[in-house]
Amino acid sequence: MRFFISLDMEGVSGLVNWAGFDPPTGPDHAFAKRQALAEVLAVIEGLRDGAREVGEPVEGVTVADAHARGLNLPPDGLPRDTTLIRGFPRPNYMVEGLAPEHDLACFVGYHSRVGQPDALMDHSYSGGAIYEVRLDGKVVGETELNAAYAAHYGVPLGLVSGDAALEAQVTESFGPGVVFVRTKAGIGRFAAACEHPENVLERLREGARRAVLSRKELPLYRVAEPCTLEVDLTETQMADLLALYPGFERTGGRRIRITAPAMPVLYRAYMGLLLVAGVAKRIREE
Repeated sequence: MRFFISLDMEGVSGLVNWAGFDPPTGPDHAFAKRQALAEVLAVIEGLRDGAREVGEPVEGVTVADAHARGLNLPPDGLPRDTTLIRGFPRPNYMVEGLAPEHDLACFVGYHSRVGQPDALMDHSYSGGAIYEVRLDGKVVGETELNAAYAAHYGVPLGLVSGDAALEAQVTESFGPGVVFVRTKAGIGRFAAACEHPENVLERLREGARRAVLSRKELPLYRVAEPCTLEVDLTETQMADLLALYPGFERTGGRRIRITAPAMPVLYRAYMGLLLVAGVAKRIREE
């Protein structure tokens, strides 16, 4: 069996704001990296337990370090049969390395889509550029977009971890089949009641094991192809710049529509949109 893990950081246990862990000088920086690694290792251990239980060997694990610039996990901290995807930019960002050969995907340390109440550090890839994202008319976040990418290759989503707002979102989007491990409950955007990290690790191990056992019953989060993404941006100059590019249709002052023949193409187009929107934002700031 082969497994894919995508790691974000906002949903890692104990973390409540970016200022605490993203700058190297942040008071939670060292803890964040240590705990993120521990949570990934707990998931890997649980996946191995599940594979042993069903009597199948683990042939490899791919881990995409998918927060910020992808430099959160130490390369020497993972098992030797693990492939670590690091660095930025990369075409498929949070799902880089995911392939049809994988049997199951796990999203660790994820967060709610932008605009949800009591959601910690909510955003949809970019807090500064994105107001709302709709995939074929449904409001989505990173979890749904990444799951749809995986589904294109026949890879089901088996486990997600993060805060209580994300748990509600996952239940709404995927139903009860996907295992969810709650790490904390938001009390606003930058405050939370946090589960003890050791308890989270135990539940991640058990959750990953259960995900392997139920993998054949998991539905795929497929979208109809060709597929369409509508993106509401935060500022009009972002749409000004994006409308210059073929394939980006401006349908409102801050709205861009992208249509693509398949989900991987749509996903890469969205990655390009985020980079261009970031350039447009800096134009104003300069």
